[in-house]
Amino acid sequence: MSERSADEWEQYLAEHTDEVLMFIDADYEIHTFEHDQEHDELCFLRGGSIGYDYDGSRAALEGFAEDDSDIHKLVPRDEEYAERKQLTDGEFDTPQEWAESNAQPPTDAATNGGDA
Repeated sequence: MSERSADEWEQYLAEHTDEVLMFIDADYEIHTFEHDQEHDELCFLRGGSIGYDYDGSRAALEGFAEDDSDIHKLVPRDEEYAERKQLTDGEFDTPQEWAESNAQPPTDAATNGGDA
């Protein structure tokens, strides 16, 4: 199961319209969830381009939230194309490497046993 429920993901995307949730499925296809501002609702883009209506998007999000095998990352909306290009151009050895890229480095407190 992902770290958030479908309700939590939907709320997060509605509150952070400058981000999209990109994920790679078991067939290594790249998909996104985003909040469609024009229609003010969740939108699932299969393969990054085939859009679903709200009901289809919500069903896909529920499946995503329940499945722990999908590799995912929140990406700034204006960097989605670059992220997708990096993946399709093979800039990462594995999808997991992509998901872990740009991860926040450990804080000093975490690396110094809590002593800042």
